[in-house]
Formats: sequence, structure tokens, C-alpha cells
Amino acid sequence: MRVKQVRGRELTAGLTMAAASLTGLITVPSLLFQAGMDFTAAFMSMGAVSILASAWLAYRGLPFLALPSVPLAAWLAYVVIISKGGSWQEILGLSAFVSLAGILLFNCSQGDKLLSAVPVWLRKSLVIGLGLMLVMQGLVQGRLILASPWSAIMLGNFQDPLAYWSLMGLIVGAVLLAARFDWALGVAFLLIAGLTFMEGFWILPVAPGLLPEGLEKIVGQLSFGGVWAGAHLLDFFLLGLAMFLAVTSESWCLWQGLPQGEDIPLPVLRGLAGFSLVGAFLGCLPLSLSPLSVVGWEAGGHKGRTVTAALVALAALWLMEPVLAELASFPALTVPLLVLPGGMLIRRQLEDFCPGSLAVEEFLPGLAGAMLMALSFNIAAGVGAGLIARVLLFAAAGRGREIFPLEVGSAILFAICFSVSYL
Repeated sequence: MRVKQVRGRELTAGLTMAAASLTGLITVPSLLFQAGMDFTAAFMSMGAVSILASAWLAYRGLPFLALPSVPLAAWLAYVVIISKGGSWQEILGLSAFVSLAGILLFNCSQGDKLLSAVPVWLRKSLVIGLGLMLVMQGLVQGRLILASPWSAIMLGNFQDPLAYWSLMGLIVGAVLLAARFDWALGVAFLLIAGLTFMEGFWILPVAPGLLPEGLEKIVGQLSFGGVWAGAHLLDFFLLGLAMFLAVTSESWCLWQGLPQGEDIPLPVLRGLAGFSLVGAFLGCLPLSLSPLSVVGWEAGGHKGRTVTAALVALAALWLMEPVLAELASFPALTVPLLVLPGGMLIRRQLEDFCPGSLAVEEFLPGLAGAMLMALSFNIAAGVGAGLIARVLLFAAAGRGREIFPLEVGSAILFAICFSVSYL
């Protein structure tokens, strides 16, 4: 009986994880569509690469899903492509470079030492910033917060059906999580989906299934140094550095939540980098251990069979692109699947800090980087601001010898980039 209960909990957790992963399957292609990529092609590419990489993790007995990061996609789409004039082809080329660098680094005998040279404060502040970006993306997507002419942001209009149903989904999901309900976010998603369907905000397509198609529009379209990249070489290098740090830190943070240990094994990072390199040629952004996996953990799933159950559900959903494209047209359904996992990610990092244990020069750089990332949707700007603040504040506090030379060099590069082009 005990074994059956455990297997039932793992199955429930897997379905919950699959429901949460819908956020990535819907949101990332939607962001790339705004940046000029074909939605169907992006969806098919991302789904195929993510399912294969997640199946590899399940084979290793790890309860993670491997997906492109939603905050990373938002930064690349809104800031790098739309605002700065880059192209998705150049971003895929940069992704290939970053993934290849990861493979080489994680194959190196000194790879673990080089990875540990990345300061813990930077990894933690990056993860908090990514969590805040998930929260902000959900609130913006659900029109719960809006741009304001007299302040940074303002609350949305709850007479707006999108804002109203987004808020209802958040309330239902938060209440069920507080009640320790196993399938909290899955129920919230299905409940809001059913109610909004009855209200007519989305419809079931006549043909809900679709075989993989459209990949010819993005496969092999990556560009190794296009016009934008050539004109902004320093920007391009720092974007790659920020991308590498973001996907590695996100994976490192998720690994910390399991009892295996604090340091993520190099074979896991090497495998993710390998799948990301192949994905770049197929039109997919870099993969990391997804924060959405936390949802499955909260439901009690900590085994590879949790991911196996999630993959079965994901494979079925992957072939239902018309349905998910319809859901993307009314994004209230995915708001709780962005905001609440983002909050869980932040909570896991804050639990490591003890009140009064951090000096001003230790706390402020991480806070500045995380807040700037969330408010500007700019990961590179957050990393740069944090590094510059840390070097300046530690020097002012008489602790300059504690700063790594790599931190100083990176801070100088970011300062130059800020003064020339503001990233």
C-alpha cells in the first residue's frame, strides 16, 4: 500500500510538473514570435529539444525538466532584439557559441574549479533576479501591472477580463499552495481554463492536433556574427557572458534543492550544454534546469519517474499546438504558473540568508542586480550593475583583497559598455 501511495504521488507530481511546464511551452514561443520568429516553428523546436533533454535527465533519475528560461527569453526578445535591433538568428548564433563554450569548460579537468570561481553572491542574486523576472513577466502578461506616466508601474484595471481572471488564478493557486494541496497549480490552471472557456475567451480548434511542421523556417537559420553583432562586439561578448551565467546559475540553484549536494555535477551541465548546442541549430534557446520543476517537488515528486510522467503528458501536449496557441491568445491561464514558481524560487534563495549576517557591501550589489534585472528585463544590465557595485563597495569598505581579479575585469568591461551603449 505504501509503494502504491508513493507511486501515486509521483504520478500526481509529474502531471503537476507538466501543467507548470505549459508556461514555458506557451510563453517562450510567444516571446520569440514578438521578436519575429514563427510561433509554430519555435513551439515545435523548443518542445522537441526540451522533451529529449528532459528524457535524458529522467534516465539519470533526476526530477528536473530542461526548458529554455522564460526570463532569459523575455530579456532577449524585449531588450536585445526589439529594443536594440538584434535578430533572432544572431541570438541563436550566440547561443551556439555559449553552448560550445560550456561543453569545453565542463569537459575540462579544471572545470569544477573554474565554475566555483563564479562568486556565490553572483549566482544567488542572479537566481533571485530570475525569480523576480518570472513574477514580473506573469504580472505584466496578465495586465495586473501596467506602465504608468507618473510612477514606475501601476495596478491594472480589474474590469479588464484578462486582469480579473489572472488575479483569480493567482488567488486560487496561492490558497491551494498554502493548504498544501498536492496539485495546486494544476488545479488552478484547469479551473481558470474551464471558466474562461465557458466565458468564450478562448475556443477549442476544430483540429486540435498537429504533426511537427514549420521547422524549415528556423532550422539552420542561426547567424554567427551578423550586422548587429559586428557593430556591437563588446555588447555581444557581454551578452554571451550574461547568458552563460544565467543558465548555469539557474541550474545550480535548482540542484541545491535536492539532497545530492550543493555542487551540480559537471556531466549534467555538459549534457545540457550539448542539447543546447544542437538546439541552437534547430531554433531553440539554451536549456537549463527549469524553475518550473519546483512545482512538481512541492507536490511530492523527487524521483526520475516524476519527470517520466511529466514527459508523457508533455509529448501529448506537444502535438496539440493549435490548442496551446489558442491558450496563448488569453494568457491569464499561465499567470499563476509564472508568478508562483517565481516566488518559490526566490523563497529557496532567501532561506539561506540569516538576518544580520550580511554587511552592506555584501547585500547591496546582489539587491541592485536582482532589482535591475526585474524592472528592466535586462539580465546583462543586472549582472553588470551588481559587479560594478560590488567592486566599488568592497574597495570603500577596505575589503578590496577579497575581490577576484575576474570580477574586477568584468566590472571594467561592463562599465565601458554602460558608458558607450547602455547594453
